[in-house]
Amino acid sequence: MQQAVLSRYGGHPAAYELFSRRRPVRVNESFAEAFAAELEGMAALRLQDHERAYLGGLDLFGDDYLEYLSDFRFQPDTVAWKLDRAGELSIEVEGPWEEVILWEVPLLALVSELYFTRVHPAAQDSLEDYRLRSFRKGQALREAGCRFADFGTRRRYSAAHQEVMIEAMLEANPPDVEDSCLTGTSNVELARKYGIRPVGTVAHEWIMAHEVMFGVEQANERAMQEWLDIYNGEAAIALTDTYTSSLFFRDFTPKLSGAYSGVRQDSGSPEEFFDRLLRHYRARGIDPAGKRVVFSDGLNVGRVREIHRHVDGRMQDAYGIGTHLTNDIPGSEPLDIVIKMTRFDGEHAVKLSDEPGKVTGDADKCRRIQELIGALD
Repeated sequence: MQQAVLSRYGGHPAAYELFSRRRPVRVNESFAEAFAAELEGMAALRLQDHERAYLGGLDLFGDDYLEYLSDFRFQPDTVAWKLDRAGELSIEVEGPWEEVILWEVPLLALVSELYFTRVHPAAQDSLEDYRLRSFRKGQALREAGCRFADFGTRRRYSAAHQEVMIEAMLEANPPDVEDSCLTGTSNVELARKYGIRPVGTVAHEWIMAHEVMFGVEQANERAMQEWLDIYNGEAAIALTDTYTSSLFFRDFTPKLSGAYSGVRQDSGSPEEFFDRLLRHYRARGIDPAGKRVVFSDGLNVGRVREIHRHVDGRMQDAYGIGTHLTNDIPGSEPLDIVIKMTRFDGEHAVKLSDEPGKVTGDADKCRRIQELIGALD
């Protein structure tokens, strides 16, 4: 994502905000002190030589980008945060898009980890207990033949819990066996450390920025074509719900449907979406069996197995499982937090989704786009 932004839209200003979907994030002074210290500490982070060598071996990154990343430093003064009188946390990040794009994941992980160490420590749960539960999840997914990846860095209980989970998943799904179902992790450092694939897809902000630049009528198609051009058809999994899946299917032309290896579903009913996707491919003379569908919306093991049964081999299905893998502590409720783009080039940037609870951004613009999408339908 950062490489794509740098290659096409370097210097464009962008702003992001923290959103909590279920309840406000209320913290205390202990959290605030630790958060401030960690934030300042990020300024000292730099890409190490062995990390650069690893990234260079993935056949995804050019030398110019890796040189840029080697020189990159986090700028803590681009992050504005505060607590109100009730202790509710707000965070805004603003600066050149290619710089501020890297704040999302570490900020979310930091908020989540400090919340559970400084504000609401969970019931006692040892890392060994977590390892065992993770192993059983990995076994269940392997027995059901469900191919899955770890998407859980952003809302993890802790870095240690995520690493223990990866170790347990590898034990349950050894990479050298034919029926292993662990396909990778979105945590690039853990992928490097454990010799598994770093995996992920394009994010909503890519399409949101294209809406600001070209309007919602062109946003999906322009964003998808640009991504194809940048990566020569590689990493071609399309994200479907930035401005509702209805608009996406209108914009997912026969050419793009053929060029993209598959799509990611991130809101709404997975079963209903899959059935619609199946009809979409068949109506365009495309064999669905050669395409991939990635499900990533609030999944757990039971839900993954249900969706897998529904797909029933008619398409290549895979699952990005997040919080259920990295923050599943008895007696503790994970935060449901995201950081989303809210402005681009000085204009409001919004996301609609197929679920009302996932809508973010300026309410008036959301309403206008909803009306426009209705007219396009």
